[in-house]
Amino acid sequence: MRYDDYGWLSVAVGVAVIDALAPRGHTLSHGFARYRRQHPAVTAAVVGGLLAHLYGTLPAQVDPLHRVGALLGKSDLTTNEAVSGDH
Repeated sequence: MRYDDYGWLSVAVGVAVIDALAPRGHTLSHGFARYRRQHPAVTAAVVGGLLAHLYGTLPAQVDPLHRVGALLGKSDLTTNEAVSGDH
């Protein structure tokens, strides 16, 4: 497995553990539903931004997650390497 595979596996295991330990009505899904009701525009913007990042549809210069990677020296702001295949 590659480093990024371990990252996705960690996310999946983390979600499963949090949901397994959560009291009834306090799973991540319940929390998301609450956020969606209380802050629909912000929730849609965050989820939409995350999806746009993962699909590589945001230009690197305006992708907040890509910019964090650039600050940490993990990527540059000229291209979205994950989508372009430049990695």
